[in-house]
Amino acid sequence: MIHVPQDDTETFLGLQSWPGGNLEPESHFWFVSTIIALYLMFPLVNAGLVWLGTKKDAKRCAFVLCFCYLCDMILFTYDQLSPREHVDTTAPCSQQLHGEMVHSIFGVPIDIYRDPFARLPEFVIGILIAHMLQALSTTTQPRQSDDDSCSEWSGIWLARATDAAAIGIVVLMLVQKRFDSELLVSALGLGLFSPLFALLLFGLAFSTVSSYARKLLTLPFILELGKWSYGIYIWHPYVLISFSCPFTTDYQGDETCYTSTLFAVFAYAIIAAATSFKFIEEPVSKLVARLLQPSK
Repeated sequence: MIHVPQDDTETFLGLQSWPGGNLEPESHFWFVSTIIALYLMFPLVNAGLVWLGTKKDAKRCAFVLCFCYLCDMILFTYDQLSPREHVDTTAPCSQQLHGEMVHSIFGVPIDIYRDPFARLPEFVIGILIAHMLQALSTTTQPRQSDDDSCSEWSGIWLARATDAAAIGIVVLMLVQKRFDSELLVSALGLGLFSPLFALLLFGLAFSTVSSYARKLLTLPFILELGKWSYGIYIWHPYVLISFSCPFTTDYQGDETCYTSTLFAVFAYAIIAAATSFKFIEEPVSKLVARLLQPSK
């Protein structure tokens, strides 16, 4: 699932995830393989952040957050301004990127959208949100006289900011679908709007007042969908194909195929995901937990 270029084993910039174009039903597995690569990096990255003190110092954590977002902005700018080229099919590491328009960094073809190192800043931002929560929980334990001042920002104001972030994310998604803007797609895909997602996650976890977003996301059915979300992502392309609908992220053909079967595809994908969760994911998770449990 993860490819390292064979022409130069020291050039780890060439690390790429699962290959495939938009028309291939297995192409969505690139995301899974990228996440696997990032979690392989997690112990080292997390240890580095702990060494920097992001778990104990909220200001230091905020500084590293800003640095990661700056990295996202640089990657986005580079993706937009630098020339793209077709992969050289004679290159040893071109197998996983054949036929795609990619960037070339130090002579290595890089798909910034899929490359685990290019997505590392977003991954680190997710870790830092958890560190920020821990830092604030240890440094803002208020005395009795400080209750009002603390709850003022962590209560109603943070709840409303959380709702605003959720609305902003939904509006961005709708605008992107409505106008089919390549610039907006790249901005969303490369983490330019990650502060909105970070604010949403932070507010959901830290706000002392329940926001409307939290109330919605904690509905029993939504919680179950969360358990099945991995399966929905995995199975939905095959459900689309079973309805004779093409699987592609930029489908420009007959829209009636997609519109008329939207709810049926979603329903069957949920059924498939719930089944695989019940008979595959849940038993395997319990088995792994049992195996990792220390013997008494």
